[in-house]
Amino acid sequence: SAVALLGRNDGFLGNAKVRIELPGFLADAAKLLKATGQGKRVDELVMAMNRAAEAAVPQAKALLVGAVKSMSVDDAVKIVKGNETSVTQFFTTKTREPLGVQFLPIVARATEKVALAKKYDAVAGKAASLGLLKKDDANLNGYVTGKALDGLYFMIGEEEKKIRKDPVGTGSAILKKVFGADARAARSAGRPDRLARRLRAVKPALKTLGIEWEPWMQQVMLYYYYPERLAKANAWVKQLAEILVACEQFEAYSNRRRGQDYYARKKETLSDAFAYLGTLEQEKILSRKVLNAVRVLSAGGAFDTILEEARGEPLTRSDRRYLRNLVGARI
Repeated sequence: SAVALLGRNDGFLGNAKVRIELPGFLADAAKLLKATGQGKRVDELVMAMNRAAEAAVPQAKALLVGAVKSMSVDDAVKIVKGNETSVTQFFTTKTREPLGVQFLPIVARATEKVALAKKYDAVAGKAASLGLLKKDDANLNGYVTGKALDGLYFMIGEEEKKIRKDPVGTGSAILKKVFGADARAARSAGRPDRLARRLRAVKPALKTLGIEWEPWMQQVMLYYYYPERLAKANAWVKQLAEILVACEQFEAYSNRRRGQDYYARKKETLSDAFAYLGTLEQEKILSRKVLNAVRVLSAGGAFDTILEEARGEPLTRSDRRYLRNLVGARI
């Protein structure tokens, strides 16, 4: 994680993307000091700034985890519909200010023993008054704290981009939180009420067909969003719910209009579909038996027509080859 990468020796100092250097005018002044034989003092200060950031970053873990746990449905919706760094933006909004308060004393303790650090504020303050330096950079501890936070959120953003490109291979807790259970919760907001209203309209018609509506039927229909409600149900009821979820999600991953409008997915493949079904198995929403059944039926061509209807076009040759190669699956 970003915290683990940065919160260690040379996490900042050895990473050119986040290494903390002296700001603006002071960087130029440092070159002059080095030219006059005082390069060691400058290097000590730069090292102290980066070591301070490395010491502070581990404090971020608790707040970042807390932000994930307190994520609301609205937060999840914004993240799902957001850009490639919407998770990072969420963390920045929720944690930057309190993290700054936590980082500052740690940074101060790490820099107070460096001789040149004591002169930084005086020189930087003068430079800021002359317009040679940003006011925010005129205090050493404040400058390092800000840069430590910049580096942390930069690395979180880099990780998020990787996760979005390969969600299965780079899965993480935040990914599950946002794109797993909480994404389902975000999409399910108000769903039980809508379903109940719809059922009130169709139950009379079902009754005329001799179908008596049972409470478990509604739980099966909502299983994808509320799997815990079938925790104590009969095995066959839960398996029926799993079959419904597996087939619905398999179809949804081939329905490009739904994928773009409803699931905020730009591109979908059959391998993506089975990877997602695998994720649902890991989350214990689907059983291995049901997932293997979908594989075997797909390999046999049972779903070809349904997939083509979902796509609005024939399956490509490569798609058919992918499906037929699932023939090795076993129930």
